[in-house]
Amino acid sequence: MSTHVERSEESCNGVWKKKKTQVASGQLPLFEFSPDNLAQLGKHQPHINGKDDQFSRYIVYVDESGNHNLQSIDPQYPIFVLAFCVFHKRHYSEVIVPTLEKFKFNHFGHDQIVLHENEIRRRTGQFNIFRSRQHQLAFMSELTEIIEFSNFVLISATIDKRHLAKANPEDNAYHIAYTLTPDMMLRAAWTNTIARPSFSDISPRASVDREDLEVELGNPDLDPYEAMNFDLVFDWYYAEGSVFTLGAFYKDIDNYVVEVTSNNVPEYAGFDVTRPTNSTSASVMGVEANWLHNFVDGPMQGVLLGANLTVLDTELELLERTNETFALPEAAELTANAFVGYEKGAFSTRLSWTHRDKYLQEVGDDSRYDLYVKAHTQLDWTASYQFSKGFELVAEVTNITDEPLELYQGTPSYTLQFEEYGPTLALGFKGRF
Repeated sequence: MSTHVERSEESCNGVWKKKKTQVASGQLPLFEFSPDNLAQLGKHQPHINGKDDQFSRYIVYVDESGNHNLQSIDPQYPIFVLAFCVFHKRHYSEVIVPTLEKFKFNHFGHDQIVLHENEIRRRTGQFNIFRSRQHQLAFMSELTEIIEFSNFVLISATIDKRHLAKANPEDNAYHIAYTLTPDMMLRAAWTNTIARPSFSDISPRASVDREDLEVELGNPDLDPYEAMNFDLVFDWYYAEGSVFTLGAFYKDIDNYVVEVTSNNVPEYAGFDVTRPTNSTSASVMGVEANWLHNFVDGPMQGVLLGANLTVLDTELELLERTNETFALPEAAELTANAFVGYEKGAFSTRLSWTHRDKYLQEVGDDSRYDLYVKAHTQLDWTASYQFSKGFELVAEVTNITDEPLELYQGTPSYTLQFEEYGPTLALGFKGRF
């Protein structure tokens, strides 16, 4: 990658002197201050937060220009630019920041402004203050002068998205990608993650239902989730617009949060008390497969076929139920989806089939009180017609086969909840303005 770096310096007497330097890729010029620079900054030479020796002397800002979405690439403009601006902290804090603050106060009366070039050029948002084209040009000229004579290193790279589309899909979480053939990719990852519990779980809340003798509590003492994750994924782009994916994964989780219901809580005698608690350990192992086929030509052009399958083996241990193991709550052992669709021109339609196995919803005092949601299979249909770029007619029918929602406690023969909703028909319009 070739790199062009610009560096500029300023003198203390108010006369700006600009110097451009060509620097080889991978090498940065030093930000050494001349006596003139130090005179302008002051003789005191303060430390940033008094801890210059603990942190880098430099601050780096990163930004991109252009559309970096890899899912839809405009063949007329398939590139974007990634830029790194490197500043010396003292110069940034004692020269650049005060200069920009003064500039913002002069024009807006405050400094809570993001100087976005696109908005400035279009005079939108807070930049509708420009009284004329001349006023706008004067504003941009003053801002350009501040940028030109600031002391920084700029490193930029032009990236062709066409070369990255298969190797690095958007939101790619994988660390290693190996191209087996032009149409086959193998990805692998080892990650360690941490996540705090949800606000509703960690908040010190209490909800008491005296009619049903139920209490729901939060738990401010919850520890954050910690997980070690291993992923392996194989992708085969076997035809245009078509892909087959096969993956395997394993997750070792500490402090997994699960809701436990008990009627042995002294503070709420006679009530069923539900509150979140940390597990001692949890793990998830599984395989997943995904298939999508798009007929792009021939008599079946526009027809879409797809299916996916996920199989899980999960395990959970709790302090409240020692010497027992559970499946992870809300994690069905098997989930599967299949669909057939048609998309051509302004018309789109899809018929979908969805199945999931039973799953554990809530852990009780013992196995008799564990709450499960029964297996569920559902058929849905959707269709849409786009009359114009901003106007679309949408119709859908969900739960065509009228599948019920059923929960049971302990064993399937003890039904706790049974609800039937029937098919749901919806018809509506979508507008984009």
